[in-house]
Amino acid sequence: MLERVLFFTPGKTYKRMKEKDAATAYTHMAIKEFDSLMKFDAKYAPFLETPDYETVVRQKRGRDLGLTLFAQQPVIKVGPISATFTASSFLFNPKASTGNLLLPDLDIIQISGETRIQEAINRLRTFYRQRGWSSYVHSEPIDKKVGIDCEPPRNLGRIQIGDPLELLRIATELGGHNPEDLCFNDAT
Repeated sequence: MLERVLFFTPGKTYKRMKEKDAATAYTHMAIKEFDSLMKFDAKYAPFLETPDYETVVRQKRGRDLGLTLFAQQPVIKVGPISATFTASSFLFNPKASTGNLLLPDLDIIQISGETRIQEAINRLRTFYRQRGWSSYVHSEPIDKKVGIDCEPPRNLGRIQIGDPLELLRIATELGGHNPEDLCFNDAT
């Protein structure tokens, strides 16, 4: 089974936007558009909007940088590409200054499959690039792992995932992620 880790960074896509506008644009992309790109196995439908794990990874410009993980999602289609894949989405989002807004920072997708994996990767990269994001495909396994206990209702139990700090390091060194600055205008 072939596995790849895809790193997506927004660069300057949201730089001129205020926090609320950036959140609106990112939420539309990350939820509405992304969920129409990926078709999940019907058994996964009840869990589509419920993360398997959430934690604060570090601080970024005085804000918590959270990780929301949707682990081991059974995918049956990526755009027009029909095949069986397993995908995990690691969404790194800074905490909003007010409200419960979903803000952009770094999206990582770990995807594996037996067939058509390169086509699926190309389609994911195209999806993000068309929205102004940069992409980097990491073909090496993530060696640093941590064990996490997944949250209900899926109850995946304890699973091993790439260490979030290691993912951030790779994103910074190889994927163009800015570890210090927010990618939107945070002026109040």
